[in-house]
Amino acid sequence: MKRICLFAGFNINGIIEDYVLYYLQELSKISDIYYLADNKIMPKEFEKITPYVKGAYGYKHGKYDFGSWQELINKISWEKIAEYDELILTNDSVFGPLYDLKEFIESIEKDKEWDLCGINTAYDFHTWHLSSYFLVFRKNGFLSETFKEHINSIKKENSVKKVIEKYEIGLSKKMVEAGFNVKNAVKFRKNIYISWRSFFTAGSPLIKRKIFNDELFLICRTLNWESFFKRHTKYNTSFLYTYVNQFKSRFRIFRLINNKIFWQYAGKGIIKIIWTKERKLIRLFGIYLLNIYNYDSNKIKLVEY
Repeated sequence: MKRICLFAGFNINGIIEDYVLYYLQELSKISDIYYLADNKIMPKEFEKITPYVKGAYGYKHGKYDFGSWQELINKISWEKIAEYDELILTNDSVFGPLYDLKEFIESIEKDKEWDLCGINTAYDFHTWHLSSYFLVFRKNGFLSETFKEHINSIKKENSVKKVIEKYEIGLSKKMVEAGFNVKNAVKFRKNIYISWRSFFTAGSPLIKRKIFNDELFLICRTLNWESFFKRHTKYNTSFLYTYVNQFKSRFRIFRLINNKIFWQYAGKGIIKIIWTKERKLIRLFGIYLLNIYNYDSNKIKLVEY
């Protein structure tokens, strides 16, 4: 199986961190990689990833991950990409792989039906969709006019929400409506940020980086994270340690009170409850006490309620 991976990076300091280097190293064992950061990168940083990539670039384009994938496709050409059997889209918003990535890829390839496969589904804007931090396309999917049109439509947006709505959600919706088989690899009915340990044990090779900061009040959920990783994986915890500490040292109760996200959620109501067949949610002052998604199979569903 010949694979090509388009890797979207971003670092406000213009560096390529060690956890990204490790991820690229592991990806290079199963795929050819082309890397583009949505920021300028120092030449010495590119030197670190040279053994693992076929091409590497760094410049500000302001179109987020989908823009990086678009820019890379424009550089590589559709003709070159057509030489491959599978296309992987991923980014640096995750830690991992927490176990052998080849093992994960081979496990999802046993299912011959899907055209597009992600790790998990998410629910935003009243719609189910694949999370875009790791997507695998088979040839009929990534060479389709549906996918090409979607990539060509990407432009700079004025908010992350708009990017999610138009490009992340839009991709799943367009592929499903065009008749492609779109699936998620890990059957998981809970919030991947709150229940990240269970998400890993359910089979995910990657864990979202955002779990290990306090922006969504999940820092308390990362207690004893190091012992969990050492007990269940061979992942080098030093990759996470520096990242976790920069938030851990600043986390205080007054940060909760002053955090704009806290008041953003509080302004929507002290308590929010959703209790439907598809979703069960209890949120108090922005803190998720319960957040469970329910669906019958691992096939994507675009459900509105």
